[in-house]
Amino acid sequence: MITFQEVGKTYPHTKRPALVDLNLEVHDGDLLGLVGLNGAGKSTALRIAAGVTLPDHGSVRLDGYDVGRDKVAASGTVGWVPEAPQFDGGQTCIGTLRRFAGLRGFRGSEAMRRIRDAIDLLSLTGVEHKRVDQLSLGFRKRLAFGVAWMSEPRNLILDEVFNGIDVETTQTIRKRMVQLRKEGRSTIVSSHSLYEIQRLCNRVGILHDGRLVAVTTPDELAYESPKSVRISLDRIDEEATRRLREYGDAEFFGNTVTLVELRARPQEIVESLVRAGYQVLECRTDDTALEAYLLRLTKG
Repeated sequence: MITFQEVGKTYPHTKRPALVDLNLEVHDGDLLGLVGLNGAGKSTALRIAAGVTLPDHGSVRLDGYDVGRDKVAASGTVGWVPEAPQFDGGQTCIGTLRRFAGLRGFRGSEAMRRIRDAIDLLSLTGVEHKRVDQLSLGFRKRLAFGVAWMSEPRNLILDEVFNGIDVETTQTIRKRMVQLRKEGRSTIVSSHSLYEIQRLCNRVGILHDGRLVAVTTPDELAYESPKSVRISLDRIDEEATRRLREYGDAEFFGNTVTLVELRARPQEIVESLVRAGYQVLECRTDDTALEAYLLRLTKG
């Protein structure tokens, strides 16, 4: 369980608070999405919960342990995946996993079991002996998720985990997150994509200008359809062009297409392309859905 109590933060040399008296509970079995536009305070909230950033006031508890006062005990209950994972680029993927297994206190056969589980779980087979600086962003995020999962924590904190990664990595991480919820673990994930959070989470917290303005569920949240989507493929041939034009008004730029006036949900478009044999390299929706919802919410 993750509990925020009156958490506030203002960074030096700024006048506007990054976070204002945040009160929020993520219960066992919750997969809570924290959404908001850029600068809403999402990353600040998660960095404080992970013990990476100190709050000016208030506290965060992980399974009852205060992150500030009982940091060692609290850190044993949590896995943390930052938006931009940083590892020693000269180490191999498996060497990085071995290092963090050791830091978690695992040795010998138990350490190797957990390393192999992480490699299998996050589909890292084939890159485990590559240096980290040779990995794509998608594989670095898979590695970060593997490190976070090493001790099988009860709580997961994931900051913009889907940002900038390929569709295959998105699907791998998404499946694991759903499984974690079924196992009764607490997960909080930040995103600026209301659409992605609606599909994945059972609860949604909405931040705006550092304030929590709503906590709701996907069912209670009126569906806001993205107005456009940008998709990059490994190739765009006549068949891909025909398919894409069925889903909306299309503008093509090399192997990237922007679809507007959508006639299907983005995930349905992606799944159709994958079934047809195309590799989807990127799929990004616009932010207007979240902007429209926030405008109604804050203006009444």
